[in-house]
Amino acid sequence: MKRFVLAFLILHLSLSVARAEQGDSDNNFRKNNPDYRTRAGTFYEKEYLPGAVKGLMAALAPNEAAKQQVTALLKQFIYEFLDQYIKDGGEMTRREHAGVLANLDESVLEYTGGSKVALKNYEAWKTGSSKEFPNPLSFLTVITFQSPPVELSLSPELEKRGWRVTSLESLSETIQYADTLGVEPYQVFVLERAADGARNRGSVTLLIYRSKDSSRLLSALDARKSGEMKTVPQLFWRTRKHVVFLLQEKPTEDSGNLKDWIKRQWIDI
Repeated sequence: MKRFVLAFLILHLSLSVARAEQGDSDNNFRKNNPDYRTRAGTFYEKEYLPGAVKGLMAALAPNEAAKQQVTALLKQFIYEFLDQYIKDGGEMTRREHAGVLANLDESVLEYTGGSKVALKNYEAWKTGSSKEFPNPLSFLTVITFQSPPVELSLSPELEKRGWRVTSLESLSETIQYADTLGVEPYQVFVLERAADGARNRGSVTLLIYRSKDSSRLLSALDARKSGEMKTVPQLFWRTRKHVVFLLQEKPTEDSGNLKDWIKRQWIDI
């Protein structure tokens, strides 16, 4: 089984190298850094891979026989990470990172045969904070993705009329909106008015994205307008750093005032 895993990893890595630096024509990061994959990958292999291999071997199988398999496994992870980082224009969303990390998790699970002890050690290694299982590649396994969250408060008048706002920021909360425009929003605001009687209740959902994704998002929006989606997002607001879409709205007599209040707060978010 371990020989099969090693052969698969080597084949996968070879295919990754063969397709290096191919991607979208509008990817400025790729254009400005045509050899980034090779440069970064070579540097990571030299400076960080040996220590990471040593730490992961200690976590999974502390013997030299495991070195070749663990090295191949981590090299695959490094280049999958770089491929995704380049594809996304020099950044990576939480969803994309979770996918790359899930591939590493699956490879480790198969390699260990599901050993609970080995998998517990592996989780400790991934954090980069374990002295027993050091991980110099923790800057790839653990990443801070978001800029400081966008802030939104309600006016006393809106609060008095029953409006409440909830900010969704974690991956488990925002992932449900990833298919709306093909990109995971890094923050979602859900505004609701809980009032007596269904006629007086209202809701607004706002999806916040990075401005660098604007072209991709607007193209996706056009495609959805021409399709058969029941709920089509609307472009709500654009600033230098962010682009905001209104996903759904149950209007009330407060809707106009609510939107104006939000935009006044977000003049330059």
